[in-house]
Amino acid sequence: MSDYALTLYDVAVRGVRGVSLALLPGEVAGVVGPAGAGKTTLLQVAAGCVRPVRGDAWVWGQRITEASAHRLIGYVPDHCTFPRAATVREVLSYYARLHTSTTAERTPAGRVREALELAGLGSSATLLVEELGHAERQRLGLAQAVMAGRRVL
Repeated sequence: MSDYALTLYDVAVRGVRGVSLALLPGEVAGVVGPAGAGKTTLLQVAAGCVRPVRGDAWVWGQRITEASAHRLIGYVPDHCTFPRAATVREVLSYYARLHTSTTAERTPAGRVREALELAGLGSSATLLVEELGHAERQRLGLAQAVMAGRRVL
């Protein structure tokens, strides 16, 4: 199990029955299905937010129910909420300060630059959150999640 970044085995929970998957480090996967199929619920199981009725979930070989596993995984909900009157850079600067210790080798400004680049928000850094479209707000949520240094998002 420890060779995989994320493993779900025979997971059953509200609207989801018998789902198994194993993702290698660096793999990107999408969950596709009609409304109400259980996509969000499955992701919440993978993030440790919802406990399955049956089956198991692991992140880097640790059961998702262990506290140490929670520090390895990040989850971005479908509808992120950020202060509408703040710019993208201001929002990310706030979160960067939360995730940077005084002894850290990466500065808050460096974390912000990296997050903007990874999320494809470089050209939107000076826009107010209220000016962002839905896709850009989703990217902002991803950028915020990246800053925590989680190994699985």
